[in-house]
Amino acid sequence: MKLNDLINLKDIVSMIVGGLITWGFSYAYYEKAGKDLTEEAKKLRQLQATTLQAIRYLQQGLPFEVKTRENGDVYTNVIINPTSATQ
Repeated sequence: MKLNDLINLKDIVSMIVGGLITWGFSYAYYEKAGKDLTEEAKKLRQLQATTLQAIRYLQQGLPFEVKTRENGDVYTNVIINPTSATQ
């Protein structure tokens, strides 16, 4: 049995094309996932800042109000001035 019988050009080309297709789909998927993760991390950093601000008000015993959207999501970094919040 010769080496040429085991590996021919058609098989090599098929493997290369398959590898390129797989790489293309993987690259596109991970590129999108990376962007989604960046956006989510940004939102979480903003929400963390809002939470820390609220904790500071709680520690000082000050009243405050956190603004939310209709769906319940918090407007990040928006805490009403404690002196103007309803008690």
